[in-house]
Amino acid sequence: MGVRRGDGMNKLVDALSWVAMKCTQNKYLNAISSADNNVFVDIEVSPNSNKFQISGFNEWRNRFEIRIKQIPQKGKANKEIVKELSKIFNCNVGISKGEKSSQKTIVCYDVSIEYILDKLGEIL
Repeated sequence: MGVRRGDGMNKLVDALSWVAMKCTQNKYLNAISSADNNVFVDIEVSPNSNKFQISGFNEWRNRFEIRIKQIPQKGKANKEIVKELSKIFNCNVGISKGEKSSQKTIVCYDVSIEYILDKLGEIL
C-alpha cells in the first residue's frame, strides 16, 4: 500500500511550488522594470550561437543571457533579438538602450511585468 495524499496535501504542495517559483522570479526583478504599461528587460547578448535562446540569468550583472545566431553586423543581431523576443513574449519588442553593445535593455510594449516574469519563468 502506498501513501496517498489528501486534497489538503495536494493544495499545500501546489502552494509551495507556486511560492518557490515566485521566489526564483524575485531575483529577476533587478533586471526588470516597468513604466507606462511597458516592461524593460536588461539582457546580455552572445552572438554566433547555433540557435536563438534565452539561456539563463547572470546574477552578477543582473541581466538575462540571450544567445543569438546572427553576428553583430549592420543591425542583423538587433533585428533577430526583436523578432524572436516578440514571438516569445507575444508582444511588440524594441531596443531602448545598447543598440551597439552586447549589454542591452529591451522594451516590451503594452504588457505587465507579471506577464513577462511568467514567460521567463516558463523558459528558465
